[in-house]
Amino acid sequence: MSVQWLPILPSELLQNAEVLKVLINGKEVVVWRSVSGHVQIWENRCPHRSVRLSLGHVDGENLVCAYHGWEFAAQDGSCQKIPAQPEQRAPKSVCSKAYPVSENNGMIWFGGFDLELRPEPLAQQILSLKIIPVHYAGSVLIHCTMDEVTEFLQHLHFRQTSPCGFLGDDDFADVQLFLTPTDAEKTTLHALQPQAETVQRSLDSLFQIRQQIEEHQYAVL
Repeated sequence: MSVQWLPILPSELLQNAEVLKVLINGKEVVVWRSVSGHVQIWENRCPHRSVRLSLGHVDGENLVCAYHGWEFAAQDGSCQKIPAQPEQRAPKSVCSKAYPVSENNGMIWFGGFDLELRPEPLAQQILSLKIIPVHYAGSVLIHCTMDEVTEFLQHLHFRQTSPCGFLGDDDFADVQLFLTPTDAEKTTLHALQPQAETVQRSLDSLFQIRQQIEEHQYAVL
């Protein structure tokens, strides 16, 4: 059994040595990029005292907890340093929980919370696109489920390129949209564009789409 990759964050929003807290299906994760550019998605909890790792900072290829300064390696989440006991080697069991992660098509993708289930290759999930978006236009939070947003985008004749990705046409030409299930009742909609000069148009389209979706849902209620 395999799981689907979820696009959670435009790559442009995570710079080298940056740490962010992201909500996926109501659960917190820490998303961070090492100095060399490698992206990680971990459980947002230090294995030492359960402090949020998103409060920490990046030191080279390690994420440093803000509480006691324990350092965890990007390579495998293992503890590399305990400042209070510099001569002591941390047990292998002291390790941050790392989730599958990939970067593709201008987005950072999350491979699921269940580490026993392997996500299928990302390339198999994403259909070939005629446009490779490179410019981030914006994101909006929509008070609707991901299924409701998906249904409405199909109604607007967006072409579905993956379970969470859509390519615009006609009134929304060249707009690439990605959906993140923020929680059970909310969805984050991200927009990217291939041309920098059309980013503002994409942002306007994004707010227009949100308004149409929410107005439609209120009308149904």
